[in-house]
Amino acid sequence: MNKTLRSAALASAMAFGAFSPVCGTAVDRTPAEEAAQSPPTQPALGVGNAQNQPRRYNPKIMVVVPETLLGRPHVPDPAGETELIRRLVEARLLVLDASEVASIRYSNEMGHIIKEADIKAMKALCSKYRCDLFVAGEAFAEQVNERPAHEVAPISARARIEVKVFIVETGEILAANAAIDGATDMTPAIAGKTALQNAAAKLAEYLVPRIQASIAEGRVAPPAPPWRAEHPPYLLYGALAGLGFLVVAAMVLATVSHRYRLVRQQAQAAAAKKQADSTLTGETYVRNKP
Repeated sequence: MNKTLRSAALASAMAFGAFSPVCGTAVDRTPAEEAAQSPPTQPALGVGNAQNQPRRYNPKIMVVVPETLLGRPHVPDPAGETELIRRLVEARLLVLDASEVASIRYSNEMGHIIKEADIKAMKALCSKYRCDLFVAGEAFAEQVNERPAHEVAPISARARIEVKVFIVETGEILAANAAIDGATDMTPAIAGKTALQNAAAKLAEYLVPRIQASIAEGRVAPPAPPWRAEHPPYLLYGALAGLGFLVVAAMVLATVSHRYRLVRQQAQAAAAKKQADSTLTGETYVRNKP
């Protein structure tokens, strides 16, 4: 009787899947069931699936975010821009070196692009650096409290950063947002820089997923060759046809000129021979005359 009950309990446990944790053995599953239960994997940006997905284009991104510490002189090394670049690089996106754009960060051209959203000037600038996405904006930080005299107390600062992400090829705004954050330190400059870094980190949480989604959707395509972007292909074909016509015309003209020179030389040679023959005949007649 007990043996029969144990057999029935074992059969019910196997039917409800409880046999595996009790006995420590794995339940056999078909490959289809394993694939259904396993989470889907997505290839990283810039790397395609070797079976059915092509390699994705990884666009070049240029980040230019000039920043200011209000009430203080210019402090080098923009903290907000550096933090945005760090987050983009960690997401395996291709970012231009910040040293390449250091000369234009505080230029009048850059200020014109940021304040007036001049798409034409933006395209001219980005074509110089050959970038596909342009992240541009402004950032500033300000000290909140004053340190009491003759006391060592922390300084608080608040910062705001706002940027727009442009698709250079079309001039389309891919994303735009702003973020505010604060920080505390013993020096006003470090407090302001840290506040800018914290605000940029908060902003990157919004920008990076949207940039990745746009790349995955194919909204950012490789740039067209310069001649194709400025002129339709049929103009190139017309130019080649015109060049071919000029070459053929030059060859025909050279052939006709050569033939004309040959005919003229033959005519001159025949006239000279005829004159020589006439002179010889006259001399012979005079010599033989009685």
